Amino acid sequence: LRQPRVLMLSLAFLALLGTVSASVATVSLYVTDRPGTNVIWAGVALATCAGLEIPVLLSLGRLSQRFGASLLLLVGALCGVGYYSLLVVAASPVVLVAGQLLNAVFIATVSGLGLTIFQEVVPWPGLASGLFMNTQRLGAVLAGPIVALGALPGLGYAWVYAVCAPLVVLGVLLLAWARRLSRRALASRLA
Repeated sequence: LRQPRVLMLSLAFLALLGTVSASVATVSLYVTDRPGTNVIWAGVALATCAGLEIPVLLSLGRLSQRFGASLLLLVGALCGVGYYSLLVVAASPVVLVAGQLLNAVFIATVSGLGLTIFQEVVPWPGLASGLFMNTQRLGAVLAGPIVALGALPGLGYAWVYAVCAPLVVLGVLLLAWARRLSRRALASRLA
């Protein structure tokens, strides 16, 4: 973590994976926070997302060869911002379930391509995978305070999603910064 590019990359995935943990942990509370909505919709939403993640994950290998992991992660992040923004205003469980396509693309790209992106920046495979796995664990820790925002008056558990959207944007900006630093380091080694 002494290299700024590795620190920026780790912080980026901490933010991205923290939103995933917060979102999954909150969906049941979010559903029950909506008047007249049965908690069964949380299970339907989570199952729909998990089911949709499988084909997305399977297609990422071929798509990353064609378009590159970074571009796919950007598309996934845009889906994440869209999903979180949708849940801030969604009033219907049908909208929640329909939004799971966006959520599945986001989760699959962040989880499925994260290690690949770490390996592009960190040349030591053991360190790259260790750092990526630790950002997942620390992201779960970050999710705690994010979920606590649901107790704030006003939006209820929609607050969680209102915070997740800008955190995804922050994660993408940190990723761009890490890639820029990586390119500079590579250019200085080649010069």
